[in-house]
Amino acid sequence: MRGTASRTIVGRVVTGGVLVALVLGATAVPGTARTAAKPTGDPVKVMVIYEKSAGIASPEIPDGAIAAAKAFNKQDGIGKRPVKVLVCDTTNDPNVAGDCGQQAISEGVVALIGVLTPYSGSFMPLMAQNKVASIGNVLASADDFQSSSSFPITGGIVATSANLPRFLADEGAKTISVARPDLAAGAIIKLFGNTALAKVGQSIKNDVPVPTDAPDMSTYVQAALAGGTDGIIVALPGQQAINFVQAAKQADPKVKLAIISTEPGPVQKALGADAAGIIQGPAYLPVPAKGNAEAKRYVKEMKAAGYKDTSGFRINSWTAMQVLKSVADKLPEVTAAGVFDQLGQTTGLETGLTPPLQWTTPADVGVSLVKRVFNNCELAVAMTGKSGKVKPVTGKFFDAFTGQDCPTP
Repeated sequence: MRGTASRTIVGRVVTGGVLVALVLGATAVPGTARTAAKPTGDPVKVMVIYEKSAGIASPEIPDGAIAAAKAFNKQDGIGKRPVKVLVCDTTNDPNVAGDCGQQAISEGVVALIGVLTPYSGSFMPLMAQNKVASIGNVLASADDFQSSSSFPITGGIVATSANLPRFLADEGAKTISVARPDLAAGAIIKLFGNTALAKVGQSIKNDVPVPTDAPDMSTYVQAALAGGTDGIIVALPGQQAINFVQAAKQADPKVKLAIISTEPGPVQKALGADAAGIIQGPAYLPVPAKGNAEAKRYVKEMKAAGYKDTSGFRINSWTAMQVLKSVADKLPEVTAAGVFDQLGQTTGLETGLTPPLQWTTPADVGVSLVKRVFNNCELAVAMTGKSGKVKPVTGKFFDAFTGQDCPTP
């Protein structure tokens, strides 16, 4: 066993096209002194493409990128030029998503930042054609997994689908099942879960599809518990996840649970006292992280930009901006093609919030169509029952595909 005993495991992952938006994220970046003259010249433009209020509604995504840009502009910018963040809401429409991509090219952006949409297929071919990197994109469609422009920071649903069942097994679960939306793409969790569990001689027992409009979870809980199940991965959206957890705890108070949900905050709040002991599997150090300089800088820059809430995908887009600066500042001239090429040669990039990043060698996850997943490490942390407060389980990041601990910042 890799960690201490606990009952429930939670991770936030949005899957977009892969799980249709319901299944339920060498050069040192941290501490870099930025004492150069204030930036001048034409701005370095980036764009965030996302769903603001429809579809995979993640309105917080641009906040991290905007906060980072404001901090850069108070120092030396990127390539000694000021930084400008453009945002484009797809409105959950593939045609609008395509328009966002066209705008990105016409505006001359050097990179996309923190993109999350199931419609990336509407613009990623154009990005690849023009050598525009999508940095920190949340894996949400086939193009995110395959396009040469895809440079994700985390392993997304792939990593979480593997790490959470392994965490359950490490917690002592011997028979693990999955409850997920009744959608064909939902089988991805069982697929990657089995890949990880094979290393410890286990496999998913029951794969239970739940209709997306089902309010009562009791039938599905019983189906998941069948055959002696003592651990369940709950891959359901907010209210269904809450209902399922409550029904599972009532049916078997000892069952261990893992949750992949788009709304971990509301889920935790709704569960109340039952949230104590819940385990999360973030790809970043939790914020605030005591003693971690980059976590402190992130919070400071977010507050300086007027954002009190540091949760959700904000940290992903903020970190993507740090990656862009680290890569772009090496270039004699900051261009989209230059950033694209430099990223493709990057290994061991330290963010201070994740294990070292690389985009030269795709991870072997056992599926040939998954070509652009590079960094699958996640961290198990336990909720304390106090909002936003967590504590480490093992204190180490882990990659369930390799079965090895990862370097921990």
